Amino acid sequence: MIAVRRQLTLVIILACACGTPRRIEVETLPGRATLEHSSLRLSVHPVFEPTESRRLFGADLPGSGIVPIFIRADNGGPVTWSLEVSRSMLVRVEGDSGAGGVGEAGRPIDSHDRTVTGMMVVGAVAPATLVVTLPLSALLSNRAEVVRRRIFDAELGDCTLPSGGSAQGFVYARIADEQRTSFRQASRFRIIARPPPPHPDAVLELRAPPGGW
Repeated sequence: MIAVRRQLTLVIILACACGTPRRIEVETLPGRATLEHSSLRLSVHPVFEPTESRRLFGADLPGSGIVPIFIRADNGGPVTWSLEVSRSMLVRVEGDSGAGGVGEAGRPIDSHDRTVTGMMVVGAVAPATLVVTLPLSALLSNRAEVVRRRIFDAELGDCTLPSGGSAQGFVYARIADEQRTSFRQASRFRIIARPPPPHPDAVLELRAPPGGW
C-alpha cells in the first residue's frame, strides 16, 4: 500500500450507546471492505502497514503482534441494531472461497489489560537492538504511555445503533508475526449484529479484497 497525503478528518461519535461511555475521536479511514445487511452498513479497514500504524498510533503495532481494525457502522433504517464488537474476530481463510476450512482466528486483545498491552507497545516503540540507558528508558516509557492511550481512546466497544445512528473506532487482533502475511492476504472480519426481537442474530463477514487487505 502507498501512503498518500490527505487532510485529517476527525469526527466525534455521539450517536451510539457504546460499552465504553466516553467521547471517541477517531480519524475516518476508507473502507477496504463494505457490507450492507438490511438497514445496516459496515466497513472495515485492517491496519497491517507499519507506516499507517505509526501515523495513527505513533508505533508499529502490527510489528508487535497487534493488528488494529477500523470499523464504521451506519444504521439507515427505522429499527435499532446492536453490534457485539467485543466478540468480533479476524479469521484466516484457507482457499479462495473458504472451502478449505478456516484457520486459526486472530485473537482479540483485551485492550483494558494495560500491563500486557503496555509491554507490547514498548516493543513497538523501541528497536529490538537498542541498548536502553536510564534516561532513554524513561523517555521510551513516556512514549509507550502515549501510544497506549491512543489505543484505548480509539477503541470501539459494543454498540447500540438507533435509527440514523453511526459508530466508528478500532478493535485489535493479536496475530503472531509468522501468521501476519497469511491473515493479510486472505482473511475475513466477522462480527455479530443483533436486530430487535424476535429476529435472530446475524453473523456478518467482510472479506479481504483481491490481493489482500
